[in-house]
Amino acid sequence: MFKYNIIGTGPLAEQIVDFTERGEIIGIDKINTIHKLDNFNLRSFKNYKIKKFDLKKINKSIKEKYIIAVNNLYRRRDIYRSIKKKLHTNCIHTSSVFYKYFKIGTGNIIMPNVIFMLKSSIKNSNVFFPGTIISHNCKINSYNNIYHNAVILGSTQIDNEVLIGSNSTINYKKKIHSQCIISSNTFQKTSLKKGTIVIEKK
Repeated sequence: MFKYNIIGTGPLAEQIVDFTERGEIIGIDKINTIHKLDNFNLRSFKNYKIKKFDLKKINKSIKEKYIIAVNNLYRRRDIYRSIKKKLHTNCIHTSSVFYKYFKIGTGNIIMPNVIFMLKSSIKNSNVFFPGTIISHNCKINSYNNIYHNAVILGSTQIDNEVLIGSNSTINYKKKIHSQCIISSNTFQKTSLKKGTIVIEKK
């Protein structure tokens, strides 16, 4: 049996603790330790053992797994890369739906009512917020934040370190290159070059 730990003390960590206490995370019934990166929001974890984040000690862990509950995708990426791969685990809400031939890497956080359609795939350390839909044959790489009720239409590719805002839709067969930001309520019709920022037109 593994002991499951959270890295981070922000709202994302707080939400994962709540899901776990409700018995809503697949294969994880208890959080053992919270590893703090700073002193932010510690009162929310007063019933848990809190330790200062210590990379050397974490990488020496035996029979432990870690959830990186850090919303900043670049900081989450750096932490993910610094921890041994075998220590990562996916954090998946029980209400999520996965269709045939779905593929998944490690270190992902998948919240309630996320749907992954036929032959979709995701790599590592992504966060999918509630209600996201990933359509058939989509490929999501690593370190992305896809916010509430976003829809990625079929055969679209999302590269690394992309932020897709709530209620946005990415059109069919598009390629969103790394480090793009797409604001909330956007219908993205075209592919995007690296580092593009799309702001909703009012």
